[in-house]
Amino acid sequence: MRFISLFSRLYYRSFRSLSVPLFFKKNLNSATKKSSLGVLFLGSSGTFAYNSNKVDWYPFSISEQIKETLSMFNELSDMAYRRVKRDLKTPEGSLLLALVGMNAVVYLAWKIPSFVPFLSRHFTCSLSTVKGGRVHTLLTCNFSHAGFFHLFSNMFLLMHFGSDVCRIITPERFFVLYLAGGLSSSLTSLLSKYLLRGDALSLGASGSVMAIMFMYAMLFPNRDIYFFGYPLKAKDACVIWALLDATGLLGNFGRIDFAAHLGGAAFGLAYYEYKKRDIAKDYQQRKTTRLWYTNDIHGLELETRKRPRTSVDRESSNIWSQVRSTFHRWFRMSQNRRDDSDN
Repeated sequence: MRFISLFSRLYYRSFRSLSVPLFFKKNLNSATKKSSLGVLFLGSSGTFAYNSNKVDWYPFSISEQIKETLSMFNELSDMAYRRVKRDLKTPEGSLLLALVGMNAVVYLAWKIPSFVPFLSRHFTCSLSTVKGGRVHTLLTCNFSHAGFFHLFSNMFLLMHFGSDVCRIITPERFFVLYLAGGLSSSLTSLLSKYLLRGDALSLGASGSVMAIMFMYAMLFPNRDIYFFGYPLKAKDACVIWALLDATGLLGNFGRIDFAAHLGGAAFGLAYYEYKKRDIAKDYQQRKTTRLWYTNDIHGLELETRKRPRTSVDRESSNIWSQVRSTFHRWFRMSQNRRDDSDN
């Protein structure tokens, strides 16, 4: 995923020296010729002895590193603002931002103590809530997050995978996919709790996001995505993800609702199989893209070379060009500073 690669490189260049000791080049004592590593914690340039060997390290300026990091974040936030502004002009982007906004509003409401009893009754799902007549919680729990990391990870995946899925299947079908995927995940979660004799509260958009991710894997089975830092085909990554969820469900690991994940994934696959011909027909009418069926999990491969580039495509390309140029400029500045220190 481009954003994951982007921030991993940002972390590596900016915070590597702050989070772990640095290992620098060695000027070993010619008499001993013993291989040894010098470890530098924050400090200025100089020489120190390690295992009877003299080791030089480069000068390190915290203020310069902080300035470069803040500059990078400013540029990234500016690009994110332009991305949101651009998405608001399209039906697909508007729907995605609306879903993110609704999830964010409910998350902020959890931080207001007076709202917590209401949210606990109407935005969490369990066997007791459904038996009590609050059937609407089967849907509302999919807009509710109590933790920031839970919200951030789900919304990040929603924006990343949802943009292409929404563009292909139309915003109307995408909204149905989100709601019905969440409903399927809630029902699967309740079934699991009934069989395992548990009644924990469930909340979060993970089931809806899983439905969208598996729809993405069916539409673009051979696209590369990063699964915990490793590049995999979309179809392979989703199979591994489903196996991990199945293992977690059978092993009863942690407080994660693995059954809800599997329920959302199953609906994503079923919805694709049910609507794939309509999706292909509608997309062919809306775009001048050739479509054909493959044997790769019955996926639709899209030959985007046949489609004329739009202003949105050109703007997106320019944004990523700016990201690459920013990192290249930042890398050259870091290399020049190290070369000056070496001289």
